[in-house]
Amino acid sequence: MKVIKVGVYGGMVQWVENIPEGIEVQVFDYDTDGVDNDLLNCDADGHTCVVAIYAGTEEPEMLRRVSQLPLEKGAG
Repeated sequence: MKVIKVGVYGGMVQWVENIPEGIEVQVFDYDTDGVDNDLLNCDADGHTCVVAIYAGTEEPEMLRRVSQLPLEKGAG
């Protein structure tokens, strides 16, 4: 069994490991108080959130944080 581990501290994702190449993990954070409006997004149900995307690399032990920029509105 393959396991993807997500580390959370203080309500924020700190790290994600063991993401296979070609797979991405999308983290939807609904605690948006004080978040810059440029980072806000909406999920498929129209709820305000911030989306962070983590993706696997060619080297399975490595992690590449792709973006914390907003996805296209309504994505997710």
